[in-house]
Amino acid sequence: MRLTVNEAAERIRAAAGSRIDGLEDILAELVASPKPGYAGRGQALGGAAEQLWHRVDKSAGPDGCWLWTGYRSATGYGQIIVCPEYKRFSSHRLAWTVTHGDIPAGLYVLHSCDNPPCCNPAHLRLGTKADNSADAVRRGRIASGDRHGSRLHPERRARGQRNAAAKLTELQVVEIKGLLADKTLGHAGIARRYGVVPGVVTAIANGLTWKWVGRAESPTVLPPLPDAPPRQSSTVTRRRFVRPPEERFWPRVDKNGPEHETLGRCWIWRGSLDRAGYGICSVGSFKRAHRFAWVATNGPIPDGHVVMHECDVRACCNPSHLKTGTQAENQGDMVRRGRSARGQRAAIHQHPDKYRHRLKLSVEQVREIRELLRTNQMRPSQIAQKYGVTQANVSAIQTGRSWAWLE
Repeated sequence: MRLTVNEAAERIRAAAGSRIDGLEDILAELVASPKPGYAGRGQALGGAAEQLWHRVDKSAGPDGCWLWTGYRSATGYGQIIVCPEYKRFSSHRLAWTVTHGDIPAGLYVLHSCDNPPCCNPAHLRLGTKADNSADAVRRGRIASGDRHGSRLHPERRARGQRNAAAKLTELQVVEIKGLLADKTLGHAGIARRYGVVPGVVTAIANGLTWKWVGRAESPTVLPPLPDAPPRQSSTVTRRRFVRPPEERFWPRVDKNGPEHETLGRCWIWRGSLDRAGYGICSVGSFKRAHRFAWVATNGPIPDGHVVMHECDVRACCNPSHLKTGTQAENQGDMVRRGRSARGQRAAIHQHPDKYRHRLKLSVEQVREIRELLRTNQMRPSQIAQKYGVTQANVSAIQTGRSWAWLE
């Protein structure tokens, strides 16, 4: 139950056993004062406008970009939480609102300067989503035409038999197109010879798939005709011709990859790769090619283990280059081989302009802090105040929970 100021004053007087003059005024002032935490800081700064401009760098002048110095999203736009409501805004949208008023429904705040962290109202304007997309195209920020990834890097496109879901090879498609041109067999007959459903042959005939592959003359030696499947249902017919996983997997592995110093040749996955460089396959429940290669050769992966590369080539599927281990062992491999971005190799140090809002200490400052802690020249709270960090940051350095890699 919350007490009023007068009720709280009476209880304090009863506990103290004497009259305290002016107690109501003291309590009223205490209730009205800002509370600690984010709300207190927000109230100390004032309204939304004061909280916004407090973190905007206007040193470029009225015509330059006013850069947001606080937290930024992955796309570079400033983010601010306005107190005491704890409501999140994009800094450029809040800059427009405090200058021009509310943003009409369905409209966006666009940057004329094409600089996401800019909060200068003179560089902002309202527009629709179509206007925003047109700006992105006009300024070359959308990959289209010859700049599209499929044209710049065609080798990364999982096309034809490089696609993990492909049922046919390019040579088989050439033969099928020759049979379609001769018209000696129907779609169903061709499908039975190549172990696929008739719809696959129909898609090839109509140019819906494999249209970039040319046709050849009718093959002199046709594939053997398998036994006709029982006509119980279409599901049984389709399942009859599904090739075993190994037959679909290993043809997409190039066993003449680069030579390793001690382990021999890498077997490179020729299908699509994910952003980290690992092969992607759709064989059963597997998504990573090297994991399927291990299971097909050595059996199930132990619970809690991962499949690691001894050759350090992520697209490699050579079972002799693979081993299983725990996640901790995998992380240890990354650190030992220098693939873990730590310390000066971390992105925050490699690109300080981009991560300036997260960069708190340099290597030299950490060494200075360690020396101050070792010689007891200053208390952790004084060190934190000197270097503009929290006392928790100093304690983490002292106990080795952060910057432990720095000698």
